[in-house]
Amino acid sequence: IVVTYVTNSGQIVDIIDSPSTFEQLQLNTDADNSLLQIDQRINPNNFYVDLDTFEIASKSEISYTLDVTAIDADGVDVATITDLPDGCIATVNDESEQETEGVIVFGTDLAGVYQILLTHPLALDTTLEVTAA
Repeated sequence: IVVTYVTNSGQIVDIIDSPSTFEQLQLNTDADNSLLQIDQRINPNNFYVDLDTFEIASKSEISYTLDVTAIDADGVDVATITDLPDGCIATVNDESEQETEGVIVFGTDLAGVYQILLTHPLALDTTLEVTAA
């Protein structure tokens, strides 16, 4: 089994169960990706390639701090998510925002319960809920 991973992050992008030859795969791999042979099949949603050891490692939970879980739906009041890792992305209703200096701010003028999906290539996806009333 061979995994293809992003060379500068370790994010697994493909798993090849029965490669013809490792050398042939290397020839067909672009400069942004690398290959690693492994012994057993894994779920890429739960693992990444540790770039220090070049071994498969388990993704951990995204660490964060959420200041409030309820806001006024006035377009002014906000929920602030802090202490996010570099490269973390928050997605709400198919709109995404990448963190800046570990912070993402969410506000709205529409009442409702909002699911905020936090993603990071080396961490498990995490969903937060903020209610706007």
